[in-house]
Amino acid sequence: MGVKSIERELRLKDRKTMQDVFIYACAQLVFALILLTARILVNPGYLYTGYSFLISGVVLGAVNSLLAVYLLKKHLRMEYMIAICVMNFIFFALAMSNVSYFRFIGLLYSLAIGIAVSVISYKKLTYKGSGTFGFVTTLIVYIAFSLIFLGVATLFTILYPSFGRVTYKLVDGSYQIVSADNVEVIETADTIFGKDVVRVAKDAFKNNDKTLTLKLSEKTKFIAFGALSGCKNIQTLQANFSTVDGYLGYYFGTEKLSEEELAKIEENLGTEYEYYMYQYEKIPESLTTVITVGDVRDNAMYGCQMLKTVAFLNTANIGDNAFGACEGLTSLQFGENTRTIGNAAFSYCTSLTTVYLNYGLTEIDDYAFSQSTSMTVLVLPETVTKCGVYLFYGCDSTLQIASYVNAATISSHVYNDGWSAYWNYVSSSAYCTVTYYSVVVTE
Repeated sequence: MGVKSIERELRLKDRKTMQDVFIYACAQLVFALILLTARILVNPGYLYTGYSFLISGVVLGAVNSLLAVYLLKKHLRMEYMIAICVMNFIFFALAMSNVSYFRFIGLLYSLAIGIAVSVISYKKLTYKGSGTFGFVTTLIVYIAFSLIFLGVATLFTILYPSFGRVTYKLVDGSYQIVSADNVEVIETADTIFGKDVVRVAKDAFKNNDKTLTLKLSEKTKFIAFGALSGCKNIQTLQANFSTVDGYLGYYFGTEKLSEEELAKIEENLGTEYEYYMYQYEKIPESLTTVITVGDVRDNAMYGCQMLKTVAFLNTANIGDNAFGACEGLTSLQFGENTRTIGNAAFSYCTSLTTVYLNYGLTEIDDYAFSQSTSMTVLVLPETVTKCGVYLFYGCDSTLQIASYVNAATISSHVYNDGWSAYWNYVSSSAYCTVTYYSVVVTE
């Protein structure tokens, strides 16, 4: 066989090598796109659903590795083959991760392995005279594959990012929560990629049957109707109740009444409070703790009798009747930021016994704790400058007020700042006892 025949045979062999590498790269692209498409079609939010997606990624990685062995075993040394197979598993497993950052790392592997195989092809696979062509061909194939898959996956990572088993969707320049895994503790992000998470979509947490503790960010102000429907064992909810739809029952799937229906209730019953009582029928009895972030709107949790504890985290204003008729409420934990308590905000909270109001509170409106008949002690901080009328109307006359606002200051406020002379009035013939304390400053 002549030299030219040998050169031609080697070139043919080299061409076959490049064809096998090209087929393998294309197959890897096809497998990766199938995997990505499957995730988008099955769940466009990249929802973490147990190990099903992870297993599918490993299976595709295994198939791809077998294809690599079949196509490249004649051209690569064993250590290179093992490296490719292992990296395939890592790549697909990371691409299936529920954490966006891990997925991104998995996708970057495609670019790295493309360059690595290109270098190998240049050094180990090609015959002198066609090495540059082989190197460039392989590099183009792998970079094209990498950019396509990386670009598509990054796009969906931005549109549907997942963090902490919660999936978000980019809508009109901000993110909304669209779904979450069925786990016991969920804490959502306040910002993603520099954009606020402002909404919770309908059914986002639907049918979570765990003993759920759900903590939503203060920036997440808009919670859709039924976002928590079917969360039958939820125990703790942290949420913002400041918006027009900030009613607890609405979040669990109780329809809001129209203005006409509300007017009819008021006409027939003399008050709309019966409606607010009604709207909490779908709230599970397991929900005993609410943590508020942001202001609390009027009537937000009126009649929510299953509540035991309410904590105010970064809450400046508590609206009128916000927790009225929460008959099971035993503990109020005021944060340092609370400034005003609205009209009848804690009226008919018949299980409250001791209330410590926070330093920094300035105003308590009319009837704030009226008919809370079990109250025995309330601590009034020195920062209060205004108290409405009949704060404790209907309470037992044995109620003790520990006031750090001295009597002279209260008298001054009564005449100048709207502090009612009947602020501690409990019945037609009695006032609750006020004991005055001075603030001791220690160095």
